[in-house]
Order: sequence, then C-alpha cells, then structure tokens
Amino acid sequence: MVAKGMSRREFLEAGAALGGSLAAAAIAPRTALAEGPASAGQASAGQAPAASAGQASAGQAPAASGGDTYVTGVGPTGDQTTLYAACALSSWGFVDARGEWTIDPQFLFSELESRVSPYDNLYYSNLLGRVPGVFDSGLLPVNGFSHGDMGSRYYINKAGEVVVGRLADAYELSEGLAACRFATGGDYVWRFVDERGATVIDDLKVAYAPGSQPLLTCFSGGRAFLGNDEGKWACIDATGSWALRSAEDASAPYVYDAPIAFVDGRGLDRSTCEVIDADGNRLGAIDRGTARADELGRDLRGGRYYFDGAVYDETGAKVADGISDAGFFSDGVCPAESGGWWGLLNADGSWAVSPCYQQVNNVSNGLAFAMDPTTGLFGYADLSGDWVVPPRYRGFSKETLAETTPSGVSAFTVDGLALVMAVGSWWDPKNASNREGWIDRSGNWLASWQGPNYEGE
Repeated sequence: MVAKGMSRREFLEAGAALGGSLAAAAIAPRTALAEGPASAGQASAGQAPAASAGQASAGQAPAASGGDTYVTGVGPTGDQTTLYAACALSSWGFVDARGEWTIDPQFLFSELESRVSPYDNLYYSNLLGRVPGVFDSGLLPVNGFSHGDMGSRYYINKAGEVVVGRLADAYELSEGLAACRFATGGDYVWRFVDERGATVIDDLKVAYAPGSQPLLTCFSGGRAFLGNDEGKWACIDATGSWALRSAEDASAPYVYDAPIAFVDGRGLDRSTCEVIDADGNRLGAIDRGTARADELGRDLRGGRYYFDGAVYDETGAKVADGISDAGFFSDGVCPAESGGWWGLLNADGSWAVSPCYQQVNNVSNGLAFAMDPTTGLFGYADLSGDWVVPPRYRGFSKETLAETTPSGVSAFTVDGLALVMAVGSWWDPKNASNREGWIDRSGNWLASWQGPNYEGE
C-alpha cells in the first residue's frame, strides 16, 4: 500500500527500489479519480506490394517478422464497449464509461497520446471523428510497457492482451487493417495486419518525410496511399494491389500529389480538383481558378469540400464563399471561419450560428467545442449557440485541428464523454486545477489525472 502523504515521485522511487516495474495493475486504485463538477525506402515502380494470406499460430511469430517481433494470434477479446485512456502513477491504462479500470495502467503514453498513429495520417483515413484516447476498435497500438520498454510498440485487445509485440511503429486499425513496421534483418518493412496480427499486405517500402514521418496512410474506402521520395503518392487496395490511377500504369504508380481521404464513399483528388468515388469515377470538378491544388483542398464530409476560401458540393458547385478555414461536418454543420471569427455552417452554405467565436474546434453529438472571445477559454455550445458547458477549459490550436485531428480532442463520444484540459497554471504544477481527463455533458469529471509535471501529494 502507498503510505499516506507519500508523493508520486517517492512512490515511484520506492517501487524502483523493490526492483519491480511498478505493476500498477496490482496497486493502482480500481476506480479512476472521481471529481465533482469542474470550475526510409520506396516501393519499386511497377511492382504492387505483395499480399500474403494466412494467420500466425498463437504465440508463434511469422517467419519474416524477425526475432524481436511476435504474434500471439489472440485477436479481439472482450465486449464492444468504448474504453477511455486514463493515467495513474505515471502509467496509462483504460477505464470504461463508469470510470472503472478495465485495462490497468501499464503503458507509456505521453500526456494525452493514447494513439501512436501519426495524427496527420489519421486525417487521411476513415478515422475522422474519432477521439484520441478512445479504444473503440478490436485492436489498439500502445507505446511500450512501464518496465523500461520505452520505444517499442504493441497491439493489444480490449482485455489488455498483446496481439503483436515489439514493433518499431504502429498505426490504428482502420477497416480491419492496421499498418505497422516490423524489424526484419536490420531493415524496417511496413505491413498491414488484421485484428489477429496476421499479415495481409507485406513488404511495403515506404519513404519518409523530413522528421522521420512515414508517408503511409490508414485505409479509408478500401484504399490506402504510400509516398515516394519525390513527394508523390500511389494508391493500393486491401489486397496490396495498385488501385485507382496507380493501376493504370504499374511502371509509374505514383500519380497523386496528396493522399485522398474517402468519406462516405467520396474523396477529393487534389491533383486534379476532381471529386471521385472509391472506384475512381469522376463525380464533378471544382473550379480552382489560378490557385494551386496541393494543400488547399479538404474533405468536410457529407459530400462537401473546402478549397481555397470556399465550400463546394460533390458536383463542384460552390455553396459558400468567403470561408477562410473550415473544420469537418458533424450533425449537419461544420466549424467555419469568416472575417476572423468562427461560426457553424450548414451544408447549404447558410449559417446555423453566425461567426461569433474566437475558435471552434469541433462539433460532436450536438455540441460544439468553442472558444469564448471574452475569456479565451473553451466550453460547449449547442447548435443554436447557447452554452451548455460554460467556457472553463484549455483548448487545442486551430493548426492542430485543421492539420491533424479533424474532429479530434474534446469531441463528445457516443457515451457522452469528452477529453479536456482544465484551466491550471503550467508554471504551477501543484495547482489542483491543472488537470486533464474525461467529463460528461454536464461538465462533471468522470476520470481525471493531474498534469504530467504534477508532483503534489
């Protein structure tokens, strides 16, 4: 047991002195803190990545995976309830919607990161709308165990069992497939595996952007994209074969200027500013004028697309002009910026809430996470603009929203929970309000933990 008055640092040091890994599963409280109301290589041209079938036996690593990688084959376990990341004693685990631990703290997440997929890859996938910190699929990548395994990645199921172990990198499961990087003979090879860890697509030679960012996306609409050293992208299907325009000339498959996120069966080809379906059929073209196509187009969901200051429908017709930035459609509206202020835009281009906020990060389950221009704090407003949860939280930057997690942090889940950062002083780590965690739709804390630098009692 922890001695009364023992600080977290003292407890960690005591655990280390005992020679253990601080097995939080044995000593962490069974309920999260409950609170009252809060004030590399490149794919060879002309050669589609080889697909491999079959499933590894339980406890037996696939032959090509290298000695440090193993596949247990245990697959998905447990019910389909959503789990939420929470922290105790410097380690991370998962709680259910009641705040009860279901996977005890044992992983090395940093701050709010419970997903190891690079966030900009989440943008190019059908993970739009998911919230970092939520375990809502049959397989989740985690960042090492707390017993000195820093840097290794593992896939776990909802029972906390390891499905694939000791990976160099790992993405989230999307449409039944997850991209991961195996260490093989000193070289790194990317693969897509299924929920039991079996290899489905093998030997992907992926280039890397500056900063060691792999140019590889998750699957959306049955399509994934991989990039080369020239910054061009090729498309593959769920078997690993070249798809869409990449299949038209297998000797030069890298024909896209940027990956395409297929949402509701539609995607914006920023090479040509054409709206296409997952079979490559043209649905319409956006008149881009003299603007550059790259980095200016964005899928907004629901057959709407943002491009160079305007919102278009899937036929290429303009539905709203004078839009300097936009989020993603949810509940029939999307955050949009006009004249330096943010509001909520309807799909027909009219304003559900006229621009009046300093920032709006997302809309989910009928609530918008918006910044009050008077206080500079975030709260939750309904779709008529009335505050439901008063502004009292830290937010996340517009750049983080627009470029990384489209419906990202602080979106409410189907359980009615949202991940927030409370208002505390970063320079005062003992400030009791310097807290991160999950709240309900009334602003009550479900599961909370102190900030990463907290050393209080």
